[in-house]
Amino acid sequence: MRRLPIYFLIDISESMVGEPIQQVEEGLATIIQALKTDPHALETVFVSIIVFAGQPKTLVPLQEIVSFYPPKFPIGSGTSLSKGLGHLMHELRTNIVKTTYEIKGDWKPIVFLFTDGVPTDDSKAAINEWKQNWAKTANLVAVSFGDETDTKLLSELTENVLHFKNSTEEDYKKFFKWITDSIKTSSISVEKSASGFELAEIDGNTLSKIDLTKQPTPNLY
Repeated sequence: MRRLPIYFLIDISESMVGEPIQQVEEGLATIIQALKTDPHALETVFVSIIVFAGQPKTLVPLQEIVSFYPPKFPIGSGTSLSKGLGHLMHELRTNIVKTTYEIKGDWKPIVFLFTDGVPTDDSKAAINEWKQNWAKTANLVAVSFGDETDTKLLSELTENVLHFKNSTEEDYKKFFKWITDSIKTSSISVEKSASGFELAEIDGNTLSKIDLTKQPTPNLY
């Protein structure tokens, strides 16, 4: 069976404490519940959750959604994006089945990165490693929670950088419905042997794509 691996890489630094983390916990539970009723997703989707603050941790190893149980999130200090990415790449290397002459491997993994801040470490080496080894073999969607995120840095990882206005409970519901719909459309896409990566439409109010061409350039003088 060819799997469609979905990874959530989630920032659990102090700034996410309180409502954001609680909403993400509940949101992931609702995503899995919805996917369990979808025949395409049940066939193909496997999910893993990795969290990071100062240190990264796999909360849920890659597994089919039938046996998925939503975890409680710890809270850490610091935002080590480089360690988070490093851990993600280790998990991908370890768990993704590659296509060979004998077998068809997994579909391209889809990674949803949630963060609300600026990394407290130097992420350049990890970003370069991602671009070199994984940019073509995995699809990454970076979601900025709120307005404090270093979106320019995220744009070095992926062209899919989204801004989520996380202001009300209703916004969170719409956001997690969008994630669910994106996973569903992607799981249908792989069965049709299409790209296997089809994000649902975004409404522009709760969630908007960041136009990376309009990012301000840093003043060099």
